[in-house]
Amino acid sequence: MQAAELAGLGALGGHHWKVIACVREEAARCGRLPTLQRIEKLTGFGAGELHRLFPGRTASLIARLAGFAPRPSGTERGAAGGH
Repeated sequence: MQAAELAGLGALGGHHWKVIACVREEAARCGRLPTLQRIEKLTGFGAGELHRLFPGRTASLIARLAGFAPRPSGTERGAAGGH
């Protein structure tokens, strides 16, 4: 996946794909991207594990790898529709 390589992640492993799949499924079900807290609940991974898997701007990177444009910076969570 080219986006992963550009982000410096290299090859994506099973945990990466689990997060990406959960984000895609939740977005399809709810019509919006889940928050990091929701991703933690869906995947069973804690915040530290998500940050280790997707270092840097974790939420933006997950969104981009799942095929979505990340939330514009400065957008409030509630206004953007987190779950």
